Amino acid sequence: MFVNLLSEKLHIFSTCTLQKRGKVDESLHLGNFADLDAREASKRWLQRLDLGGGAGIPARGLYLGSHWKESLEAERTARDLDLNPTLWILSAGYGLLAADETVVPYSASFAPGEDSIQNLKWRDSLAANHRPRNWWNWINQRVEGEGLSRFHEEKEGATYLFILSQEYYAALEHELLELIGAGKNVILVSAGLYRQRNKAAPLVRPHILPFSDRFKQVDPYLNKTNVTLNARLGKWLIENYAEILAEGVDTLTPLLQTVADSVPDPDRKPVNRMTDDEVLMFITKHFGPAHDSATKLLRKLRDEAGLSCEQKRFGSLFRRFQNNQQPDLFGDA
Repeated sequence: MFVNLLSEKLHIFSTCTLQKRGKVDESLHLGNFADLDAREASKRWLQRLDLGGGAGIPARGLYLGSHWKESLEAERTARDLDLNPTLWILSAGYGLLAADETVVPYSASFAPGEDSIQNLKWRDSLAANHRPRNWWNWINQRVEGEGLSRFHEEKEGATYLFILSQEYYAALEHELLELIGAGKNVILVSAGLYRQRNKAAPLVRPHILPFSDRFKQVDPYLNKTNVTLNARLGKWLIENYAEILAEGVDTLTPLLQTVADSVPDPDRKPVNRMTDDEVLMFITKHFGPAHDSATKLLRKLRDEAGLSCEQKRFGSLFRRFQNNQQPDLFGDA
C-alpha cells in the first residue's frame, strides 16, 4: 500500500512496539529462525509474512502500549492543527509500514530478546551495531520502493519527523543520510540518541533535536516514564512548534536549547545495573501473589531495591521466567 506523497506534508515515523493486539501465530516469531544464516532468515521471514497468520488488521491497530498510544496522539494533534500528517511505522518485522496497511500479528525486534534479529546467525566480521542496517535493507524488499527511498522524489515542502530509539537509528542511519543529502527537512526526536550523538554520523548530528530528560521539568505531560519520553516529546513538539516545523532544525534547535538551559539538571539516582542472571534471580525470589506481573516486580526492583533494569529487557526476562514455570507433566502429583 502506498500513500500519495503531497507537498506541505508532515510525515511522522515512530517505532513499533513489542506488545501486539491479538495472538501471534507460532510461525511468526523471529526466534524460530535463529538457526539460519541471517540473509536466508530474512527470505524465509518474508515468505511467512506473505502466508499470514490469522486475521489481518490495520497496522495502527496492531500495536499496544504507552509508546504507541502517544505516537497516535502525536498524529491526532498534527491533524487537529491542519499539518496534513501521515503516520508511518518503523517495524523490525515488516520494514516501513503505512499506518493503515493491513498486517498480521508478529514478533520481531532490533532490541535484545527472544525474537531479536541479533539471535540470527551473522558472519563473524559483522559487528552487532551493523546488523540492524542489513536486516532493514532485506525486509524492505517486500515492496517496491524500498524503505525511505520512496521519499526521494517527493516535492519540496514536506517535513520528516522521526521518533525513534537508538536501535532503530542504527537500522535507518544510511537512509537518513540519503534523505538529508537530498535536502529533505529531517527532524529526529530521540533523547537517548541526543545523549550519545557523537555515535551518530556527523551529517546526522545537527538533525537530532536537543531533547533530554531535562524536558521532564518543562511540562508535567513530559514527566512520565522514559519508555514514552520520545513519543511524548514528539507530540509536545508538534503542539508547541507547529508553525515552524517546516523551517527545520536550524530554527528549532536554538529555541529548544534555550528551553533546556532554562531548567536545572535533574536529580538522578545512582544506576545499579544488573545482568540478566541477576534480574532472573530477583524475579524468582520475589514473584508471588503480591508481585505477579512484570510491572509490579519492576516497580519493586526500582523503588524498593534501588536497582535498575530497562523496562523492555525486564519484560522479556519476566516472560522467560514464566515459560520456565511450566509444570513438569511427568513429576510427582
